[in-house]
Amino acid sequence: ALSLRTGVLCAQRNQALARLSRHVEALAHVSALTREVARALDPNAVLETLARALVERLGFYRATVALVRGESLLGHLTVKGREVFWTEGKSALHLALVSSPDPMARAARERRSLLVPREALPPGVAQGMGPTVAFVPVVAEEAVLGVLAVDHGPGGPPVSEEEVRYLELLAGAAGVAFRNAELYREKTRLSLALALSLIHISEPT
Repeated sequence: ALSLRTGVLCAQRNQALARLSRHVEALAHVSALTREVARALDPNAVLETLARALVERLGFYRATVALVRGESLLGHLTVKGREVFWTEGKSALHLALVSSPDPMARAARERRSLLVPREALPPGVAQGMGPTVAFVPVVAEEAVLGVLAVDHGPGGPPVSEEEVRYLELLAGAAGVAFRNAELYREKTRLSLALALSLIHISEPT
């Protein structure tokens, strides 16, 4: 009995150490990715860096980003494997923020992460998805900028609650970086416009 008890305790200890190791590794990826996202000066580069890393480093099968545009949530990009699909302006993902029952719109509207089983996804969306899909709002300064959706694909495991916590950290960092990149782009545009106007004024008539 003592030997059996010792074996059980060793197994539990090994499982705990394995979980801790995975947690430390994931946090290291989150920390590194946060720094990479913060360095991007273009809004699209912020989102692509985030989505690529979720697939290539954190092991998700697919990562999709939709952005809030007025009263709608519109598909912007999807990374699957090593391919990036820019879907802005041509995506079928076009959801009314106020009224759509789609979990992606709900995540934006309710400003909270949702972990949704494949069976509860809208018809046509569930095909090819993993057992669960995580929908995480991308927020900056209390404003919802968009929603991140990830899954582990057909045959893959469900997205875990622990993974959702990592996604929330990354979505928060990406939201701030995206807003800063938008401000940087606008500042650059205004600076160029001012420089051109000064050149025009200084030209001899």
